[in-house]
Amino acid sequence: MAKSTHILGILVAGLAGMLCLPWPVLAGPGNSGQPLQEINAGPAVPVAPYLSHLLAGQDQPLTGVAFPLVSRLKPGRLKAGLGPVLDSRWLTEPVFVIGADEASIAWLTRQGEALRRLGASGVVLAAQDATAFKRVQQLANEHSLPIAHGPDRWLEERLLARNAGVLPVLILLDGHATQEPTP
Repeated sequence: MAKSTHILGILVAGLAGMLCLPWPVLAGPGNSGQPLQEINAGPAVPVAPYLSHLLAGQDQPLTGVAFPLVSRLKPGRLKAGLGPVLDSRWLTEPVFVIGADEASIAWLTRQGEALRRLGASGVVLAAQDATAFKRVQQLANEHSLPIAHGPDRWLEERLLARNAGVLPVLILLDGHATQEPTP
């Protein structure tokens, strides 16, 4: 079962990665001699890096994750009145950004039920090792919250650019950040 789950994860991640490619790469050279057209659907967030670990259960190995996960976001209080931290058009659900630090764990323990009611998904940007990540994953699973590791710096850079460089933080559907979810 674990082998088939791993293979499924690879196939889904590969397919998702292909969907993030520019259309001419997917289309390849045409037989009709017509020039290829690139379609720009507007701003998008690459999803492929997040899919493989959303598929893996808590008991599955974290294949391909290099620990420690280090982030420039640090535990702290979010400043009030920041305005949107992300473009709301990019969001299909609220996203909480968390670390494996004690403040993030306590926040997730307190806010887990509210996050579930909001339909939020989580991204772990900081964890010393697989054990620390699995601790956060287990707590998220207790509240039926999907969670993944943050494999790149895209989200971190946007939060830092908007002076929201703290953990934990919840990004609502309107793009605003908060530490107090209210469904």
